[in-house]
Order: sequence, then structure tokens, then C-alpha cells
Amino acid sequence: MLVFYKGWHFDADFIAQVRRRFGPTVNIFPDCSPHAHGERMARAIGVYDLIVTTKPFQPPAWNSTYGYSNACVYVPHGYDPQLHLRREPGREQPYDVVLVASGRDEYHALVRDLAAQRPLRDLKVAIVGNGWQAVAADIPAAWSLHPSKFGVSYVDWLRRGRIVIAPVQRRMVVGGVEQPGEQDTARTYEIAAAHCFFIHRRTSLLPSIYDEEREAPLYDDAGELGAKIIHYLDRDDERAAIASAAHHRAAPAYSFDARAEEIVRCLKQL
Repeated sequence: MLVFYKGWHFDADFIAQVRRRFGPTVNIFPDCSPHAHGERMARAIGVYDLIVTTKPFQPPAWNSTYGYSNACVYVPHGYDPQLHLRREPGREQPYDVVLVASGRDEYHALVRDLAAQRPLRDLKVAIVGNGWQAVAADIPAAWSLHPSKFGVSYVDWLRRGRIVIAPVQRRMVVGGVEQPGEQDTARTYEIAAAHCFFIHRRTSLLPSIYDEEREAPLYDDAGELGAKIIHYLDRDDERAAIASAAHHRAAPAYSFDARAEEIVRCLKQL
């Protein structure tokens, strides 16, 4: 069989030819909606023999919401042990808060609401990623914007913050139609593997991944997030204990190696 990861470049006719000539085709699809990347990919996704999605809400909605008749199974995101895994906490943390994510409307609104909270305005906050110029005029002078970071640099920036914010995009609108939003992202697992203390956006999936009290505090809105930032900022020992607990939960259970074993089981069934 031939396995594609996302496969954005390949159209439906190509996938159909591969199936005829070589055998079963599989797509490991990491994103929130197969309709969010244009018509070429939306059509191609329906041609694969099997979709392995990282989103738990997609398999039950594969026909009703997305309109596909092929098979779809769920295997969660994970972290790369060769890249993200750090056995010890970061020693230098020049920032109080770090957010590493591409800017989008939902995240812009979150940052503006945080910036409006007076206790947060004097903190040293780093926002890392493309698409954040929309909020440049709204953030305090002590906050800074930085371009996207990848690979080892991405992990290093996560570890520069005493607190890391882990947002998810809870609303997804494609072609004017609302579809299910994110429940987790790759960050959900990478940040824990990197041995960081993080506060994660609350979703229905998160309690099955981390314990909110011991491993990953959760937030619903900017008000709750701001309050938790202030609460944990001066509690170094408590943050260290929570970060360590999340790390031990994630490593190695949430690694690419463990996820690959799950995918191989799916391939054998196919």
C-alpha cells in the first residue's frame, strides 16, 4: 500500500491511478477539516481506501458532515521524540508567558482580551508565529512579536516561557458552513514532551489526555486564562511539579513511535 501524509499536492485522478496500479492508498490527515484546503484536496480525500485522522470527531461525521463514503479511523497527534523530547525543564526562561502559534481571528481576540487585563500588561510576553500583525497595535509595550520558529528553534522558544499558552481553534467555518473545531493540536503533546508548564484551552477531549489539576490547567476564555497566569506565575515549585507530571504522562505514551504502532494496526486491518 502507499501512505500519504496529508497529500495536499495530489488530486483525485492521481490517487485513483495509484490505487489501480499499486494497491490500497492511505491518507494520514492531520487537519481540522478536509474541506479547508480547496476543492482539489476535498475531492481527493474521498478516493483513498482509508483516512487516518488525528481528529476524534471526524470518523462519526465522515459521511454526514463531510460527505465521504470511504473508511476513516482516529489516531491522535503525537510528538517527535528526536525533536521535541527534553528530559529536564528549561533553565533559562526570560519570558513570563510564551504563545507559539500562527495568528488567526480566534487567537487575535484571545490576545486582545488578555492585553486588556491590567495585571498582565507589565508581564514579559512573547508571541511567536506568522499572522500576528493584526494585534501589533493592541499589545502592551512589554509584549513582543516574533516570526515563526521551526524544528529545534520552535522547541527552544517554548522552553523560554515560565508559562506556555496552548490555544485551539474551536470554530471552523468552511464555505460559510460551520464544521467541528479543534479538540487538540500537535502542540497538545509537543509542549508536554518539551517539559514545559502550559495552560491549555479547555475542550471535551482534554480531560482524557491530561489531568486538569495535576498535569495541565485548562481555560475557557481570556478571563480564566489571565487569572490562571497570575495564579501560577510566582508558584515555581507548583509549575515544575505540574510540568513534570504532564511530561511523564506524554513520554513515551504520546510519541510518534506509539502512534505509529496504532497506525500499523489500522493498516493491517485494511
